[in-house]
Amino acid sequence: MPSFFDRLLGRRGHVQTGSTRGEDDREPDRPPGDRCYLEFVGGNSAKFYAVVLHGDDDDGWTVSFNFGRIGHPRDWATKIEETDEDEAREAFDAVLDEKLRGGYQPRAWPASLTMPDTAAREWPDEMDDTDGGPGADAGPGADAGPTRYRAAAPGALPPTDGGLVADVPIPAGFLISPDGDDTQPPVIWISQQPVEHVDERWRALARAFPGTGLWPLIMELEIAPEGMAEIFMESGGGTGDATAVLGRWWSESLGFEDEFDRATYAPLGRRFPGLAPATAGDRTADIESLVVGLTGHLGLVAVKRPADVLGATSWLGAANYDADPADQSTVLRSWEERFDAYVVGLGWDTLIVAVGNPPRDRNAATGIAAEHLAFCPDNIWQGVGTVREYLDELVKAPRWHFWWD
Repeated sequence: MPSFFDRLLGRRGHVQTGSTRGEDDREPDRPPGDRCYLEFVGGNSAKFYAVVLHGDDDDGWTVSFNFGRIGHPRDWATKIEETDEDEAREAFDAVLDEKLRGGYQPRAWPASLTMPDTAAREWPDEMDDTDGGPGADAGPGADAGPTRYRAAAPGALPPTDGGLVADVPIPAGFLISPDGDDTQPPVIWISQQPVEHVDERWRALARAFPGTGLWPLIMELEIAPEGMAEIFMESGGGTGDATAVLGRWWSESLGFEDEFDRATYAPLGRRFPGLAPATAGDRTADIESLVVGLTGHLGLVAVKRPADVLGATSWLGAANYDADPADQSTVLRSWEERFDAYVVGLGWDTLIVAVGNPPRDRNAATGIAAEHLAFCPDNIWQGVGTVREYLDELVKAPRWHFWWD
């Protein structure tokens, strides 16, 4: 059965042509690599298996492995060594497939497990063994803190002639129903005109959200507000699991064996590495200052938490990727809990997330970059061009901007 996007728009598959950079364009002192740490816990078993693919231009490629009781690593051994990359990668993938079929689960790389000597040189700044990095599946709520913004129940959208929401003045606006069908209940209120000092209005409404159940949005619109009805459609319901959602999107976007360009995606490999750990350290005291400078229309959506905006409105901004808005809300809920990250801006095909706890360094940013690549590939494919360049944009960034072509 075709998906809801197929039925509504017809499938417009996005084809990623891959980078033209060849093998000779790789940084000679930083060859790409892959690693994965897995655990099996069940019955009387509590064991781990770690595998690393690494190599350089002089000595060829090697697959190293380690295994044993959790917390008690042995010396590293090699599965295959000093061979060409294709043969080594085939061996690496075969080991992972075998362990995953056997019930092992990806987990964060533990501080107690040092890398093989030759592999450690391949991740001097991005893959510190004390902080997870790619392959660190923190789980949807692992080490996650409470979210800042919660309402007991969704509120009631204001009338078209405006008024007050928790003593905050609201101008005249439009009540938008999905696909412009006025027989359906409206899913969003949008001001008729751009609002002067909308960032200040947003801050007041965000503070009032726990009592109003109306989450504010700053909307930079390329079309008239009433035309936004075309971008709110219907949702397929979502899966409720961020790891599964991002893993599926990763496979759909990067599942092209022959076109996988390692120079573009390094230090990430072919496989989705799982969820990044929650940002360590104290949470930022203030989220509201992160919207300063944003301009546009004001929007209001009736939800219990900000992440639910896309699912509640069935926002179709990522239509070319067939991304169900309910699944997008699932990911956003996980980002709220791990990174104190909240939807603050919405457009025709754009999304702005204010990030209270962004990654502090490139190592922490690497796992988040993998999630962004799955969530919105165009940020890299039609943006900076490589994952390594994208890392620099993520470190300490107060806002995440997403755009789908």
